[in-house]
Amino acid sequence: GGAAGRVFLGLLLVLWGLGDADGKKSQLKVGLCSDGYTPFVMRSENGTYSGLEIQLWEKIFQNMVKVVQERNISTEIEMLGDELPEYVEVDTPNVQPQLDLLRTGKADIVFCALYITISRAREFDYGPYYLQSGYQMVVKKVAIVQSEPQIFLAAFGEPQPMAIFAVLLLTSIAVIFAQVTWVLEKNNNNRISPTYGPGVFDAWWMAMTTATTVGYGDRVPRSFVGRCLTVAWMIVGIYCVGLYAGSVTAGVISKQLQMQARYGAIQDVSELGDRGLVVGVPWLNAQKTVLKYSRKADVRMYSSYDTLYRALETSEIDVVVDDRATALYKVNEEPEFKGKFVVTGPMFEPVDYGMVMARPNGFVHPLHKVLKLATYDLLKRDETKQSASDDMYSWLGSQAIVQTKTVTEIISDGVYGINVKLAISLVSVCAFLSFFAYSYGRRKNAHAKMRKTLVAALNLKEQGDFDRHVVRHACSDLFDRFDDDKSEYLDSSEIVEGLRNLGFVHADLTTMIMEEAHVMGVVGDKNVKAAPIKLTREQFIRLMSRLLLEAPDADSNKAETHVAQRDHVLMVDDEVRRQMDDIDFKVNRISWILMGGLDNPKVEPPPDPGAASAASYAIKVPSVQRAGRNIQNLLRVSDGIFGGLGSGDSPDVTKPAAPATTQPPYPTP
Repeated sequence: GGAAGRVFLGLLLVLWGLGDADGKKSQLKVGLCSDGYTPFVMRSENGTYSGLEIQLWEKIFQNMVKVVQERNISTEIEMLGDELPEYVEVDTPNVQPQLDLLRTGKADIVFCALYITISRAREFDYGPYYLQSGYQMVVKKVAIVQSEPQIFLAAFGEPQPMAIFAVLLLTSIAVIFAQVTWVLEKNNNNRISPTYGPGVFDAWWMAMTTATTVGYGDRVPRSFVGRCLTVAWMIVGIYCVGLYAGSVTAGVISKQLQMQARYGAIQDVSELGDRGLVVGVPWLNAQKTVLKYSRKADVRMYSSYDTLYRALETSEIDVVVDDRATALYKVNEEPEFKGKFVVTGPMFEPVDYGMVMARPNGFVHPLHKVLKLATYDLLKRDETKQSASDDMYSWLGSQAIVQTKTVTEIISDGVYGINVKLAISLVSVCAFLSFFAYSYGRRKNAHAKMRKTLVAALNLKEQGDFDRHVVRHACSDLFDRFDDDKSEYLDSSEIVEGLRNLGFVHADLTTMIMEEAHVMGVVGDKNVKAAPIKLTREQFIRLMSRLLLEAPDADSNKAETHVAQRDHVLMVDDEVRRQMDDIDFKVNRISWILMGGLDNPKVEPPPDPGAASAASYAIKVPSVQRAGRNIQNLLRVSDGIFGGLGSGDSPDVTKPAAPATTQPPYPTP
């Protein structure tokens, strides 16, 4: 029974101890800034606190309770309790009033975004650091170049006065040079007009092409003095062109450097002064730090964070140098400024955040070791460190550092977009031209094949070069071949059948014949696809001549003036050629008679009108002249013999019959 009683008594003592510890008020005093310090400590309208350090402290305190219970040291348990201690508020976020709470014993622990520094560590103790930070630069989010006109302006720069001066100087001197050159060259240079106005312009053109080193060579001086003068002009031109090119290049580079200094990526804090940027800071130490790295920097200090970031928003300043944690919160989470700024450049002057603990009477605080163990357990233990880190950085947002592009990179990106559009346009144009060339080539090849077939069908290969007149006669023969019923008319079916028998290839031969007949005016607009048509000999000849000598053009309008004029001219030409054939026949007939063709059957008779002359037969002018002289001598002799006859008498000379005219194988139009 004694053992059981002792166990029961022990359980009562444990339960009494737990009950006494449950809900025990903490004796710790925690100091913080009542106005808040975003995102570390933020006070709501109802007086409650939130923020990164408030959330962290609550977790650390819970760990401290576990540690003291494990250590089971009564003084620690008595001092810590298990309820969150009340906060001792300071009306200002400045550091010294918070540290005074520790010095005067009004607080045991203070936190409100306090850095761990060597000077403070000599006077106070710190818990382990929980967040690494430092100074970070913040710039306004600006789209430097967006539109294509802006890209071209940024690429070419603004007009430079010196470049304009170079152009005006070059043009003015060129006008004077042109006057002198015209005087020297007008009489011995066929490339420069002797007339004053055109001649001076020719000389001025030569001056400009020479000065700009283009040198087409179409106009050059001929005289010695003119060439010497041109050598001097070359030197002047090189100077003016070089001055122009240098001014334009300097203007473009200067513009890009200005834009780069204003908006370009900041690689280091030391660039701030050299680039002439205005820097805003929230406190004095930040101002001193910036000036330490960049002595020329224009640094302005602002009384509050809201005023500081509004100045950046309105471009009153160019850069904000702020604590990294605060900068991330302003950039990523602050509703007023979210999305308006970006953090840029490297972080510098790295520091750590930690909770400061008092040294009562110069000794280490009794709970300092508990604070260290609880903080390590939260931030370093595998089970909790990731969760604690995520909770802290959830207040800060994205940790990414935006590396602002250089102006050259931005212009290159814009030009890349323009290049893509130009390339697409060029490919489209080339594809269209290729398709057009392919289609045109197919049409040309098809027409060449048709023409080759017609040439073979008309037996024109043996004649070599042939003209329209020869083609007409061959087409007339082809008409006779197709006209089996000798009706002197060919309908479309007869034409199509005849052409196909000759090997004529076309996708829709009937439609082509109808459309070509429409172009020639044989059928009207409404009858293009109507029933078969009938063509006369002349119409068939015109159709075949068109297919052989011209490219078929079914889309041509027969009412167009140039088509009607062309057909009229061709018909007149055909009539002239027909009449010339008749004249040739008559001349050949006379020549045949003079050569004794009436009595000598061995003399080859002349060919029919329009037919090609035989190789052994031609009009030989010397032979005709000799025959004419023989006739004159014969007449003289006859005059002597019959001189006694009356003037009205004449010998009985039988006159040769007039050559019979042969009807041409086609009607006169």
